[in-house]
Amino acid sequence: MATLLVFFMAGSMIFDPQEDLQVLFNTDHKKVLLEADSCFNRIVIPTSHKTYEEFAKAFKSSVTLGAEGYGRC
Repeated sequence: MATLLVFFMAGSMIFDPQEDLQVLFNTDHKKVLLEADSCFNRIVIPTSHKTYEEFAKAFKSSVTLGAEGYGRC
């Protein structure tokens, strides 16, 4: 799952450790899925989940379904 997360964020399976990673939080309660901007190695995490289980489901869906062709430069 960690490899998919890197691919989701950076658009590549290889990440240069010299590059910055940005983690932002979205307080819009209508948003449930994570968003990525691979041009800037940025991930936006929604804060709308009431339980860890809700967050885990959204996280897994975002990373596995969005890892191919989503948010790429």
